[in-house]
Amino acid sequence: MDPVTTSLITGAAGGLAGKIGELGIKWISDYFGSHGKESMKKAEINYENFVMRLAKRVDQLESDLPPKEKLKFEEALKSPDTTYLIRSACISASITDNDDRHSILSELISQRMLADTDDLIALVGQSASDIVNHLSSKHIRILGLLATLHYVKPELPGVFSQLDLEQDIIPLFWSRLELFIKDINYNENDLLHLDAVSSIKFNPQLHSDLIEILSLSDMNLGFNVNNKIFENFSWWEKLRELWEKGYGGIQLTTIGILIGVLYHDSLIGEKTNLNWD
Repeated sequence: MDPVTTSLITGAAGGLAGKIGELGIKWISDYFGSHGKESMKKAEINYENFVMRLAKRVDQLESDLPPKEKLKFEEALKSPDTTYLIRSACISASITDNDDRHSILSELISQRMLADTDDLIALVGQSASDIVNHLSSKHIRILGLLATLHYVKPELPGVFSQLDLEQDIIPLFWSRLELFIKDINYNENDLLHLDAVSSIKFNPQLHSDLIEILSLSDMNLGFNVNNKIFENFSWWEKLRELWEKGYGGIQLTTIGILIGVLYHDSLIGEKTNLNWD
């Protein structure tokens, strides 16, 4: 990689992302060194765009950390387990110009640097990094939709009523589904592919209750939500159709959960805490 490109990447990113950018330049040069000039140039452009996205996300997550925890990012770069994952994600990012893949890979690096050794992202992050480039934007949105429905929960106020739940909390939280569902139409081939890359398992005998999921019943809120409130959502008819055709029988694997949640977090700007409890 020429000095001008190197300076652009590390200088524009700055801070921690600049350090990762500098490491990535060497990794990419080693990986693509024998691939020809045109291939190398394209990889450089892809990587530069990726590092800019990564820098924004690292800055956002770092700003949300308490002062005592801000060293976590720096300490993470000293771990061979973490740097191996970062190397894999950087190379994967340089192969593609797909924005959705870049979103997941930047989120993967950012959140891995804050994770404990037994967190989901630490255990299956490498597998997720390897699979991302085998997913289209539509596949990624499907995983994001399913992960949001099954694994992302709203933060609730200390005290609230059933009216608050039905008129404020649930509508505000589920309005985010529009970001994932707008371009999804049922196609069995999508599910076959996601199964083939170990992101989902399809069980026709399983049919999860969509109303129960949307009512947040697993949070034991103590309310019986009026089902009719969901009919007012713009995404309701499409989601119900997808559920009836087969989405209700889909189970996400740990890889699918991680990719879906990372995509959710990149779109919403949040950090979802996943644990095994």
